[in-house]
Amino acid sequence: MSRASYGVMDASINGKDYTLKVSMSAVDKIIKRFGGIVDALEASGKMNPETLATIIASGAGLGQSSIPELKDDILQHGILKVTPIVVEYLGLVLDPSGKEKDEDDEGSGED
Repeated sequence: MSRASYGVMDASINGKDYTLKVSMSAVDKIIKRFGGIVDALEASGKMNPETLATIIASGAGLGQSSIPELKDDILQHGILKVTPIVVEYLGLVLDPSGKEKDEDDEGSGED
């Protein structure tokens, strides 16, 4: 389960709560590991627990030492359930202000 709000996202994985934030530090870590945000999105689609854990740790401001435990939690929670959380977070990285989403909502004609 996750909840997003303008550059900050709360996620619960295997009963543990994480606050994933869009920060330059997180972005730098993701880019250093994957080459870019789009590359990280593509890698997430492969549903590798190491990839998912690395992105979550980056967003949550956790160190590399947290990754083995995160991988276990991801496996226990369900890789299929965690992947959308990571994709949603990377979407926030691409639009942390939420402006793109607000414009989409306005243009959809929904009230």
